[in-house]
Amino acid sequence: FIAFTTVIEAGGFARTARRLGCSTATVTRQVQDLEARLGVRLLVRMTRWVRPTDAGATYHRHCQRILEDLAEADAQASRQALEPCGVLRVSAPLSFGWHRLGAAVERRKAGQA
Repeated sequence: FIAFTTVIEAGGFARTARRLGCSTATVTRQVQDLEARLGVRLLVRMTRWVRPTDAGATYHRHCQRILEDLAEADAQASRQALEPCGVLRVSAPLSFGWHRLGAAVERRKAGQA
């Protein structure tokens, strides 16, 4: 459905092919396969323009929501990858731990209680 969505947004098959880095024939085949799978015509194709059918416009709105949700899921996963989590094990002399880490450990314990 990405090829289909991009055809509408780019305004044509050739522009979509350039955006997606593939051939126009590949984009055409992907959209035709999608239409065959759904059993409905999604696009009105003319020599110089392409526009969605009523079914295509409805399907495009759903596809846009799916792509927005996917982008949000990607962003959320990326944010989580930046946040430290799990157990931290530190190897250091005992005196270093008492002098440098003691206050942090006490704050952590106080926050859990």
